[in-house]
Amino acid sequence: MAIEFNCPYCTAPIRVPDTYSGKKGSCPKCATKLLVPDVGPQAAPPQAAPPQTAPPQTAPPQTAPPQTAPAQAAPHQVGAFNFGEEATPTEPPPKFAEPPPTTNVSKRLKKKQRRGKSQQMFTMGIPLVLFAIFLIVIGILTLAEKPDLTGELAGATFAVQDIPIATVAASECGLRGAAVTKVIDGFSSAPETLSGTWNRCVISAEKKSLTVTVRAVSGAGWFTVNPQENAVLSKWIRDHRVETNRQRIKLISETGTELCAMKLERLNGASPRIPATRIRDNFALAAHVQSFGFAVEAVVGSRATMCAHEDVKGTLYFALPEDTTEFTLRGRSLEQGGPRLFPGEYIVKLTTSSAEDSETGDETKAETTKPDDTELPSSKEEPEMEADGEMTGGGAMMSPN
Repeated sequence: MAIEFNCPYCTAPIRVPDTYSGKKGSCPKCATKLLVPDVGPQAAPPQAAPPQTAPPQTAPPQTAPPQTAPAQAAPHQVGAFNFGEEATPTEPPPKFAEPPPTTNVSKRLKKKQRRGKSQQMFTMGIPLVLFAIFLIVIGILTLAEKPDLTGELAGATFAVQDIPIATVAASECGLRGAAVTKVIDGFSSAPETLSGTWNRCVISAEKKSLTVTVRAVSGAGWFTVNPQENAVLSKWIRDHRVETNRQRIKLISETGTELCAMKLERLNGASPRIPATRIRDNFALAAHVQSFGFAVEAVVGSRATMCAHEDVKGTLYFALPEDTTEFTLRGRSLEQGGPRLFPGEYIVKLTTSSAEDSETGDETKAETTKPDDTELPSSKEEPEMEADGEMTGGGAMMSPN
């Protein structure tokens, strides 16, 4: 018998003798190494029944002549799929290479997907790591460049009691037309006095400007400190001068407008309740300082007071108790619990100095010209730094805020 099958690669029909069942060969069309299907052992042909014994005869039995078995036909082969010469089953099977193993498509696809995810994570991870390193470096550099605004400063007592007068133009207080003349005349004839714990401010008028005079009260004296003598602090002042001064000018204008409106009400016979402490700190004292004097306050014990004057050299003047030997210079906050305008804090050690060692310069005039930069918003409600502030006008006492 012959074994017929198709090539699993090119589907070419192949026919080989059954004696090559389970053996290997090559396809006659695509030359792919194949394994001949195993059809199992062939069933033995049925044997003929034994001949029956004839009854004995007298004549000797004649012997049948031997018959020659017919020659078997050679197996039919298709194409070139053969195993050489007409091989017999006793010949050793020819040696062929093993067929290539089949590939699992799903496993290959999963492997490719895993490799793609790994590459994607690697590609995304590198920028993230680099960005994190960049942020760390920036943070380190920022901390390294952050100035140390702490330490000690040298201060001195100031024997002279007269502090120059500061002026603020009436136009910066929202006054126009006839209101200017009325308010100026009102402050000229009846100045307003705003008293604090250690200083007293008197608001009067001349020509078309409001004037502010500051004096130390009984039991208090003047103490000075020049922050420009500290290199780190001087640099901070230069870097923040424009921004801080913009806030100061805006606050002077807003508080001055409020003060003039109340003065007009008083001149018209009303008795408005004037927030004396806020008017003193945000208008009267603010008109006497520049940017850094506006940003800081002096603390003695549990009480704080604003800088009362800042001269052309940048020296700050504070009215403090006469027996003060040191005070804390720290940032001022414009609103309760708000951020401080100056982030540092210094201890000012005081020494005695003569009047000739400290000069206030010429008369100080409040800066009412707006800077070129866009103005920053100012606080709507300022905290009272001294609870005993009072305001008097024309001899009449007014209740504090």
